[in-house]
Amino acid sequence: MTFAIGDAIRSDKCRADSTLHWAEISSKKVFVLRQKGSFADLCYDHGHLLAEQIDTGVFPEILDTIHTATDMESDFFSWVISAIYRRISDQVFDACPDEFRDGGAALGDGIFDTLDDPRFSASDVRDAVVAIDVGNCAEGLARRLETPLAPEASDTIIYVLVAARKYRRRRTSMSLLQKIQGDREGVGKAAQRLNHISRRVGFGCTGFGAAPALTDDGRGLHARTFDGAFFAWNNWPGIFVIDERETNPAWHRYVAIGTAGLTYPGGISGMNDQGLAASIHQMSTTQYDVGRAGRRYSIAPFLQQRILREAATLDQADKILTDARHFGSWTITVSDAKAGQAARFEINGGTQSVTRTDLGTSFTQSNHFLHRDTEEKFDFYGDQHFTPTFGKWLESRARLRTAQAALDKAGSAGGLTTDTAISVLSGHGDGYLDGASRSFGRTVCKSYGLMGSIARADPDRTRADDQIWMSIGNASPGPHADYAGFKIDWEALTVTPVDDNPVRTPGMSSPEFGRATSDYVAAFQTYARPTDGRGEYLGRDPTPAEYQKLLDDALQHLDRACQAVEDAGETDFALRYARARVRHQAKHFDKAADDWSFLRSLPDMGFKVLEYEEALVWTLSAATAFAQGKQTEAQDFLTKGEAKLNAVRDAHFPGGATAHPDLDDWADVVKALKDDGAGADLPDLDWVTVE
Repeated sequence: MTFAIGDAIRSDKCRADSTLHWAEISSKKVFVLRQKGSFADLCYDHGHLLAEQIDTGVFPEILDTIHTATDMESDFFSWVISAIYRRISDQVFDACPDEFRDGGAALGDGIFDTLDDPRFSASDVRDAVVAIDVGNCAEGLARRLETPLAPEASDTIIYVLVAARKYRRRRTSMSLLQKIQGDREGVGKAAQRLNHISRRVGFGCTGFGAAPALTDDGRGLHARTFDGAFFAWNNWPGIFVIDERETNPAWHRYVAIGTAGLTYPGGISGMNDQGLAASIHQMSTTQYDVGRAGRRYSIAPFLQQRILREAATLDQADKILTDARHFGSWTITVSDAKAGQAARFEINGGTQSVTRTDLGTSFTQSNHFLHRDTEEKFDFYGDQHFTPTFGKWLESRARLRTAQAALDKAGSAGGLTTDTAISVLSGHGDGYLDGASRSFGRTVCKSYGLMGSIARADPDRTRADDQIWMSIGNASPGPHADYAGFKIDWEALTVTPVDDNPVRTPGMSSPEFGRATSDYVAAFQTYARPTDGRGEYLGRDPTPAEYQKLLDDALQHLDRACQAVEDAGETDFALRYARARVRHQAKHFDKAADDWSFLRSLPDMGFKVLEYEEALVWTLSAATAFAQGKQTEAQDFLTKGEAKLNAVRDAHFPGGATAHPDLDDWADVVKALKDDGAGADLPDLDWVTVE
């Protein structure tokens, strides 16, 4: 495999000391952006040197999410959601520190000074740089509106009314108040569209790490996946090598993994010259804060970048986070190689609390809060730390189990290695089924997996023999790509390929399995990111004809995925389940019934399936049978599905404990099928957790 870093590209327009290199790795281009200067100048140079890549990368995809979310069939919902979005985005941006806002503006200036006809405007750039926390606030607002008797409900309705008056010039009349109050849940469900393309599950990153004493080579290890439905991330992945000490000589140099257009590359994952590494994980909460007049808040990923820039110890990282104000809810995990310790910082915007948990010599992290004893004890309606669906509740815990099992195994086998970390990041074991293989769902490698990264920090900072590894985006999903290892020269501020085996390829159970997972991702992308005939994002919901075509196109990918695993002599629940769901949506009822029949037979064949999955299979089998006009069969399926849903509720939430509200939503589906048969509405397929 080739791994060569090209010559420096410079520009007289650069405001800082910035050089761009292109690395050729396994026939894939990855950029290396080396920068010295102030944050705003670095952002300008980033926009200038990578303008074309930003124009064809994640920015258009982020903006497509926004445009699609605010374009709805109902004029009422469209203008309400547009007003909510505009108000949150403006408030969040205006509440950010001057440094961050100046950086966002400078990034746009760099782009617009370079491109004659960019795809977006300065206001679009501003929206994109704060979109991550705007989504968190929108999700919290949606949850408040959907939640019965939530104490924040009245404040939230007033917020919506003010947004409507200010941004859509609608008078706050009593009739408008009554309309919003009367369909509060509908407004809440519409507001969910502002948060993420999958509409239901948010992000799904997994992190884990070990101190130098627990690894094979004496370097600390801090690994993570980065997951979210922005498929263009891997068009232009790269590594940033940054020195902002011009602003403050006490600061530190850092390296970070990102993509073109990411103004806070250190806000995803990275490492600094003091041996600190960090990774960020998104949470869900009703306790968000959109910012208040006269106070300054910070986007959470930018705070993580500040940790890399300004902290040399866990205590210093703690101070940065506790001194700041926060919009949403996040967990930032920081490891210190020289101390051999790690800490978890759980952030909650609405309460402005930061909870620190010292983790000792190893850690695992996913996307639910861990500082309380058990989430099961809390009222899901009143609990600020919610998970959007029961499937998400399961898969976040499953990923945590998988990562912990890998750490335990590595500890007994002589220490965690880079190769072990790559195997976990690209892995498909189900933590709820004793590591049984499956394509997607309760797996560390997810259907919207963008990349994997691994920081290897030397505890001896006089030697600082550090490495950073990244997936390079030459396979789909991202964590299946080749991983490139860079060694870091902090004094020269350069990176070069590691000496030993600098490019490593994750192993799949079979080539067919790799092809199947790639086709599943293509099906998901086809469905979630519809484009027109020129390949441009629609920026709106598809028409009925477009929707039918994208379903049929997605099914072509799913057919290939299912065939691939069959060719390998394997069985995969998630692939068949997804195809059954999409076949039903596309009104291919006889074919959907074939898939449901196969899925119902799996437990009798000794195939491991959760009872929750069985419940959904029986329930959705009923929906298809109703659509076929098979009433008696449908009623039988529905009876079995309802019984299994009740058994799941009793098993996970015994003794009268409040069950996850998503189980109530599925109970509502059962009731709708009983009442309306083929006319019942079904929820959209959750492509990420596969329900």
